[in-house]
Amino acid sequence: MSAVPIPDTVTIHDLSGEWVMDKARSKGIEEAMGIQGISWFLRKAIGLATVTLKLTHKPGSIETLSQGTGVPMSVAETINLDWTERDKKLPIFGAVKTRNREVTVQSSTTSLEASSYGADAAAVENAEDLSWLLADWIRGEDGGLEIIESQVLSTDAGWVSHQVWGFEIIDGKKEHVRKVVLWKGAQKTRAHLIYQYLGPLKA
Repeated sequence: MSAVPIPDTVTIHDLSGEWVMDKARSKGIEEAMGIQGISWFLRKAIGLATVTLKLTHKPGSIETLSQGTGVPMSVAETINLDWTERDKKLPIFGAVKTRNREVTVQSSTTSLEASSYGADAAAVENAEDLSWLLADWIRGEDGGLEIIESQVLSTDAGWVSHQVWGFEIIDGKKEHVRKVVLWKGAQKTRAHLIYQYLGPLKA
């Protein structure tokens, strides 16, 4: 299925539809998987696979179904948007603690708070990282911004991620983007992930 323009009805409050990562234009994927401890063999398999994300966005949560071609994969997950910490066991990543929320950033001068996950989180995730997470999004005329924020701690592998979802204008088109700051100890990287819209969910 080919990508189509994102309609105005698709917003940060309703991401329902089918999506696929644009690997050619996304950045930092390989570096992030390395810090997460994913083996070279599995990284290559993931790189060759096409994973379709089927999102059903409801008030307070997003139901996700990831289905892959090239690797046997069908993973369902509920992303709760109430900023309550939850323990999960995820394929590939193992045991994690995670929290997610919808955030309204009132102005371009407002910043996010550093993740409190990990003993050295504040030292590793700096003000420049937090500014980058809020940069380049489509904002309202008043400078306001609506995003989804996600923080994850891997209790198995020890890495931490701070992620923001939103929309950017890239090459003149509205694109769904997820920006990630990820670190483990002194290792840190950023990822800029672009997702193409394939259309509404099929009945």
